Amino acid sequence: MSSRVSCLCALACASLAVLGSGSAHAQTAAGRPANPQAVAHFQQGNAHYKVREFDEAAKEYKAGELIEAAAIFDFNLGQCYRQLAKYEDAIWHYDRYLRSGVATQVEVDAINKWIAEMRAEMEQRAKSAPPTEPATMQPAPQPAPVRSASTSLTVEPWYYDGLGWGLGGTGLIAMGVSAALFLDASSLNDDANHAMSQLEANTLHDKASTRSLLGTVIGIGGAGLVVTGVIKLIIHPHDTSSTSALNVGVTGGGLVVFGRF
Repeated sequence: MSSRVSCLCALACASLAVLGSGSAHAQTAAGRPANPQAVAHFQQGNAHYKVREFDEAAKEYKAGELIEAAAIFDFNLGQCYRQLAKYEDAIWHYDRYLRSGVATQVEVDAINKWIAEMRAEMEQRAKSAPPTEPATMQPAPQPAPVRSASTSLTVEPWYYDGLGWGLGGTGLIAMGVSAALFLDASSLNDDANHAMSQLEANTLHDKASTRSLLGTVIGIGGAGLVVTGVIKLIIHPHDTSSTSALNVGVTGGGLVVFGRF
């Protein structure tokens, strides 16, 4: 009877030992990737980390974690970001690793020490940042419009249109010259009618014809200038006051001119 009890106790102890070793193995496997592709990214990340290529290592660890969310990736990402001084990202991944339950006591102590150091450095950075002015009750200044602009131009009254008056005046002078040439031609024709010889009469008639032709050309030109000057004065912007405002604006559609004309 006693030998049978001894055998049963030995079997029970052996079973507990197997269960204990199986539990330890399961905890270790849970923290590391099993997928071949995730393992490959894990190994590539370690290769980059050894040569201090922390950015490349972090990319490989992230790629592996997207395939299989193994806790070891969070630990290694925390290491990379700590080396890169990206402390907020490092703390985030360290916290995930601690919550996974696979960290050893040595790792927990080391991670807590790193987190405390990083938070202290982040606080020091915040204190040494350039100061900014406190907020006030005054409203913030509104920025000036970027795509619009206006300017004020002075439009003179119509009777200040020098070009119109110049064209009209020149035309009147030309018409005066034309009238003088016609009068001279008429006088020459009278002289030709009283000439003593036919040769003298023909010469006077030729001079009269030349002056008549020249007077016609100058008269037509003068009349054209007078008409142009009058039209220029008519179309000049009118205003009841001495000046009128002309605004020019730039909008999304193009150039806009507005005001009183």
